Amino acid sequence: MSVTILPYRSEERLNPKIYLIENKHSVDTVCLHPLTAEKMKIKEGTGSIKFGTQKNTVKIVINAEGDKTNELLLSSNVVKSLRIPLFCEYDLINDQQNLIIGPFIGIVAARHKRDLNKKLNEFSDYLYHYDQIGGAIMVFSLDQVSTNEQTIQGFMYNPASKSWKRGIYHYPSSLHLRIPWFRSRWQRHFESILGDTIFNNFHYNKWSIHKLLMDTPETASHLPETILYTKPSDVLSFLEKHPSAYLKPIDFSRGKGIMKINQLGINDLQVKYTKGKKVFQEALNNEDKINHFLSQHLKPKKYIIQKTINLISKDTSIIDFRIYLTKDYTGDWRYIGIFHKQGKPGQIVSNLFRGGSFEMGLHPLKETLYLSDHEVEEMEDSINKIALKAVKAVENAGVHFANTAIDIGIDTSKKVWIIEIQHCVPGHKGFEETLYYNYLTTIMLYAKKLAGF
Repeated sequence: MSVTILPYRSEERLNPKIYLIENKHSVDTVCLHPLTAEKMKIKEGTGSIKFGTQKNTVKIVINAEGDKTNELLLSSNVVKSLRIPLFCEYDLINDQQNLIIGPFIGIVAARHKRDLNKKLNEFSDYLYHYDQIGGAIMVFSLDQVSTNEQTIQGFMYNPASKSWKRGIYHYPSSLHLRIPWFRSRWQRHFESILGDTIFNNFHYNKWSIHKLLMDTPETASHLPETILYTKPSDVLSFLEKHPSAYLKPIDFSRGKGIMKINQLGINDLQVKYTKGKKVFQEALNNEDKINHFLSQHLKPKKYIIQKTINLISKDTSIIDFRIYLTKDYTGDWRYIGIFHKQGKPGQIVSNLFRGGSFEMGLHPLKETLYLSDHEVEEMEDSINKIALKAVKAVENAGVHFANTAIDIGIDTSKKVWIIEIQHCVPGHKGFEETLYYNYLTTIMLYAKKLAGF
């Protein structure tokens, strides 16, 4: 996969990057080199300069004395008012004498400051290809946001030292969320100021996603039969139709809280569940035990009951797949890659956190379904098309969806099933290095597009 720099739009843009120089001898002034002004069709006179959500009226001066073509001189009071870091490399847009410096992208990395410091190295990975992204990239936690002042105490990336510098800044132009989901008050607050430049700023639980996909004809046939749990008798009725089912909490991920239940006879059930990486098994061989167990472990409307799919497996290890999709600099969905997950022998889930393995590719299809290379390619294409239909079904609900990992199952008859859509901080462990950095860069280039660049 290659990452491409966003092409110019209709506005005038300066390329390569520009560097900001503080001018302590002027007030409310922006000074440009004549060649830069000519290239960008900027004229002397009154204009404005915008950074993030802030905008100042300025006097535009064109002067060649000692200035490099890729330098922009800003009066000290403008630098202070905009709270603009001088150590970043910027793009410049001229929109009819309104000069826009950016991009200014915010990454919501944590809810609390105490959790932020240990994550900074991780977010440096997002800027491995900073030369393609550019601009001001700020990482912050929600408890460091002042809604009254509309300022954020966060860490700004310094591309020269490849380090993070703490400071207080105004709001960015776009936000990339790396926390599971916004609390509604934060969502309302930021959207009221930034508009539709925050992606994946929603939370749908497993049941909500299932209903959305069921209402979409292109995806409904790829969903295992599923109902919402309300009472113990729901499980017994479901097992009359399907002798095996999964009980899944609608809000948890990483295989947490999942149980597999098999019907052995009338009022005779076997339940398997995990704690950590261990599998436990219980026999529920009468109605009282069944009702007690289900009432104790399942909260009404907090679990779904889902038909067990006869997934491909190897040596008692179940195998499923995860496909990664993200929007790129054009705003279109891009297929990143597909991985296979193989559960620990005897486990009821394939999740990495439950002892499973995670590797790139579809080669288990050759070993389990005896597919040829050509048939594997056809299967990959089919999975990709089904996944795209699924993400567009979610988008059609009116949310800003731009980054996801979709868990896919393939049964022994080669049918493709949608197991789960990860839209809250999809993980990326197991990526090959080049793909990993390009994937993160693609996400940031989409955030750059949202920021207006």
